[in-house]
Amino acid sequence: MCDFMEKLDTLSTAEEIFDVLDVPYERSVIKINRLNILKHFQRYISAFSLEEFNEFEQRHLCRAQLTRAYYDFSLISNESNYRPQK
Repeated sequence: MCDFMEKLDTLSTAEEIFDVLDVPYERSVIKINRLNILKHFQRYISAFSLEEFNEFEQRHLCRAQLTRAYYDFSLISNESNYRPQK
């Protein structure tokens, strides 16, 4: 396993993972959807054979898949906060 993936495995909070991968986030979305986002992230990256990629490619792939998982749930959070004006 590449050093990057080993480092990612040692992180203990969702916020640490977002920070290491340099993915912007809103705390309110993470607070409500942390487990679901991380489950989707894991599912998305498990579709790839990460050992075939170098560290730069792994980081890029993980960043893209975390952004994708976060986006899935940020849309849900924004829709649930939507209040039509009267």
